[in-house]
Amino acid sequence: MKMCLRFLNDIESVSTFSIRLELLILSFFLILLPLNTIAQNQEFVPLEGAKGKDVIWLPTHQLLIDAMLDMAEVGPKDIFFDLGSGDGRLVIEAAKRGAFATGIEYEAELVEFSKKVAEQQGVSEKAVFYKADLFEADFSKATVISLFLTAELNLKLRPLLLALPPGTRIISNSFDMGDWIPNKQITVEYMEQITNEISTTSQLKTVQAFFWIVPDNSELNNRKDIENSNKN
Repeated sequence: MKMCLRFLNDIESVSTFSIRLELLILSFFLILLPLNTIAQNQEFVPLEGAKGKDVIWLPTHQLLIDAMLDMAEVGPKDIFFDLGSGDGRLVIEAAKRGAFATGIEYEAELVEFSKKVAEQQGVSEKAVFYKADLFEADFSKATVISLFLTAELNLKLRPLLLALPPGTRIISNSFDMGDWIPNKQITVEYMEQITNEISTTSQLKTVQAFFWIVPDNSELNNRKDIENSNKN
């Protein structure tokens, strides 16, 4: 009889242990479930200085955006392209001015982020974004093109830009086009907030922007003749 009771007690202990183990495992997964949900729902936020395919991402200040769009006289009749559109802010601002604006960006997360912002700001019908390599994209219909690349990439892109229809306007943040003399050049100053672990300070930042109008063949040939005569 004692042996039987002991056997039953052992069975009950094993059963209790199994139930507790199952409850422990269930609790573990219930804890992980909210964490997994948070990770899935956490929105992507662009990080300043994040490395992309050819350049790092840096935000453009609103004052500079306004100055660049003013310089190119962007308006409702324009087809605007931003090559390397980042978080989409220049495209969105062009769309707010009535232009049909397209952002070409290689980083997929930035493309999706830009689409969401455009929708939030009510311009998703006029501001569109595509994941593409800017050297493979078709921007032949553009009336205005915006750049924030590097001096080297600008020079590499220059033959494609010069092949666009005469009158196409081009604006570039910070970087010129070598010996292609800009039609306009401006300097914009603004205060930039710099935050570290100790404090937040303001620093005056000075940035240049450049503007070109694609010349027709006669203008282009004349410019080349002048350049060649200067070399001789």
